[in-house]
Amino acid sequence: MKILKMKKTKLLIIVLFYFLVSCEDGTVSKKDLLTNTWILEETTLNGESFLHESIYSTNSVYTFFEDETLQIVITQDQNIINGTWQLKDNNTKITIALSGIMYEYTIEKIDNSYLWLSLSDEDGLHQYKYMKMLME
Repeated sequence: MKILKMKKTKLLIIVLFYFLVSCEDGTVSKKDLLTNTWILEETTLNGESFLHESIYSTNSVYTFFEDETLQIVITQDQNIINGTWQLKDNNTKITIALSGIMYEYTIEKIDNSYLWLSLSDEDGLHQYKYMKMLME
């Protein structure tokens, strides 16, 4: 009887451990946050408003899909650009490939409302601020 009780106790501990390990901790991954539709609100170079390519036109719509594809709708001319994306360096950077050109951005901020990316090059620090598109 005592052995049976010990086996039940061990089984209960194992089941409880499995349950606790399998439960999520309630945090949302950067990939889950990113896979949404974002509207580009602001583009700056060294802190000053700057537009250097049409993909960075304000109000353009960026949709990051779960399968790591990306669609950009340039609102000024309704041009659609398709590409791919991938998180890198412990989810601190994102690489975006568009028409054979690779862009690597640092993720400065991402939450349920905002996405801020930056890119440093010979011209200085480019920053891109997006707001999550509210679905109706």
